[in-house]
Amino acid sequence: MSRNTAELGPMQEQYISARIPTPVQASNHQPENFLVTHADIKRFIKRYSSLLKWSTAIGILLGAAYAWSAVPLYTAHAQIIIDPSLPKSLTDARDNIFGLDNAQVESQIQVIRSESIAQAVVKKLKLNEDPAFSGVSSSILTYPFRLLNGAPEPDALARERLALARYKNGLEVRRVGLSYSIDIFYSAPHPDLAAKLANATADAYIADQINARGLAARQGGLWLEERIDHLRKEMNAAALQAQEFRAKRDYRISPRAGAEGLPAAPREPVETRQNTLEELDSTAQTFRRIYESYLSAYTESVQKQSYPISNARVITEASAPTTKSYPRTKLILLFGGLMGALAGFGIAFCRAQLDRSVAGARQVRDELGLECLAMIPSFVDLRPPSPVTRLSAGLALAQRPSDLVRLLQRGAKSIVGRVNAWFMGSATTEEAAQETSRADLLSVVTLPFSIFSHAMKRLRTAIAIAARGRQLRSIAVTSTLPGEGKSTIAANLAALFAASGVRTLLIDGDMRRASLSRAFAPDAEQGLQEVLNGECALKDCIVRVDGSDLDLLPLSIAGLTNSPDAAPTVELAEPLLAEMQKSYDFIIFELPPLSASLDGLAVSSLVDGTIVVAEWGRTPLPLLSESIHLLRNAGANIAGVVINKIDTSTPDNGDLAGNYFSYSYAPANVERLR
Repeated sequence: MSRNTAELGPMQEQYISARIPTPVQASNHQPENFLVTHADIKRFIKRYSSLLKWSTAIGILLGAAYAWSAVPLYTAHAQIIIDPSLPKSLTDARDNIFGLDNAQVESQIQVIRSESIAQAVVKKLKLNEDPAFSGVSSSILTYPFRLLNGAPEPDALARERLALARYKNGLEVRRVGLSYSIDIFYSAPHPDLAAKLANATADAYIADQINARGLAARQGGLWLEERIDHLRKEMNAAALQAQEFRAKRDYRISPRAGAEGLPAAPREPVETRQNTLEELDSTAQTFRRIYESYLSAYTESVQKQSYPISNARVITEASAPTTKSYPRTKLILLFGGLMGALAGFGIAFCRAQLDRSVAGARQVRDELGLECLAMIPSFVDLRPPSPVTRLSAGLALAQRPSDLVRLLQRGAKSIVGRVNAWFMGSATTEEAAQETSRADLLSVVTLPFSIFSHAMKRLRTAIAIAARGRQLRSIAVTSTLPGEGKSTIAANLAALFAASGVRTLLIDGDMRRASLSRAFAPDAEQGLQEVLNGECALKDCIVRVDGSDLDLLPLSIAGLTNSPDAAPTVELAEPLLAEMQKSYDFIIFELPPLSASLDGLAVSSLVDGTIVVAEWGRTPLPLLSESIHLLRNAGANIAGVVINKIDTSTPDNGDLAGNYFSYSYAPANVERLR
């Protein structure tokens, strides 16, 4: 596999003459101070959109479950008014109107809520005998359970107290603004029962007002009876005293002295007799007037007892409601969704505070002092479509009968292949998985217009821009943790350089996993270990990757089995690298992850640049920082960081590359059908 070292073309010089600047030391880099902006909030919502959606959906489901399981309540409405202009009795026809202050109206509201009104309603409707209010079921099915529990049946007083408590739970009384109107609301499981209880409450209040006035009239009448009897006695005594005084003294006949031999009686002064008589008559008249006034009041009190009138009346009777007032399904669902969203925001905020994984280019630049060369989308978008999808898309693009026939033939072959794989078992399935892996590692060739391919081209351009000041002919691709996609990045980057006309060699240096060798050269008997040990010449171990212009130096499976830890040293790798550069313009090493093995540090110190692959949302930033520290201590020239497996559903990740994921060419669908 020797190549002529002819003069390089313009495309080759673009990458070979590039130079890498001196690495920026993280200790000298100060992160930018910035405030939380609308873009940060938008990015936060997009990143945790899945969590927010799920939490909101769970909140709505919980609200729906509560609304479905809750006992529905119906609220009936009655309205009364306190009219101070109504006469207090049948004979009270005065036009005087006395106003009520707020304290009096609020006092009447408390009267409606009082236990006396509740007792009147319970007694009238016999709620203490209703199982819904008294809590005692008359069903024979509940009797065995009460018998087993040993709980005695509640007595009459307990049932009445329970009925009063449950009645008060459903009652609500409110004043209408600053008016004399009072609204009475009652909520019950049945519409008719709610209306009956609301009307019964209004009637009980009016009856209580009438009874209160009648009781006051009766108590006043008893007192008036005693007072009238006492005044009658005093009036009669005063009148009798005046009559006796008048009878003892006859003002018409004057006695003569010496008549019939009797001496003449002594005579009192006329003024004294007149004053005494007038005083007695005045006292008698005063007692009479007092007696008559009390007698009139007593007559009025008797009339109030016989037919009292209340100053409150019902202006709106309650009717059976047609719609339930509780639960309010829409409000409960809205509240559940809001609570779920708030809970999701809380969880997302805690995760964001505790999450120290790689999240974006600005984070890499601020925290590590390195440039983010590219942000590669998740590989899930690159899986081949199903035969049905391919067939439907092909039918939409077919313009000639020959296209339709060719499409049907391909669809039939694909279906037959899947059926054979299903019948033949794991061996065929493993081969299919290997083919899928090969397709993924060469996606820039098989799917040149995909989002992934555009991101890889962006990485190639970023390497060319970043590599200024030092010749760039070899790079190493490593990662911090296994499974971060460094093999995919290395293979597709090498294929992209090879497709540009650059003589490119891809070297599988991950001796623990050997993903590239298993995908492209699973049967290789000689490879990197044999070349390092001098058992094989370099040109005899290099293989050409099918479907591309890329050369691969694999790892032999036998060599991995015999010496899995035979890491290349500087003494062995340096002359080998010099020999490779005689035949190739660009060399890409895939090194093992630094958290699993430090075998690649020797190679990273020899190549012109090292690219560190980090997985978006998974690679811990402190661990990535430690990997960068190890590479710098080994003397590696770090070109930058590649953030892999970006979720394309949350494209805005803090740099200009975020909006790039939404941009692709229409021919991508056509390429996937070929």
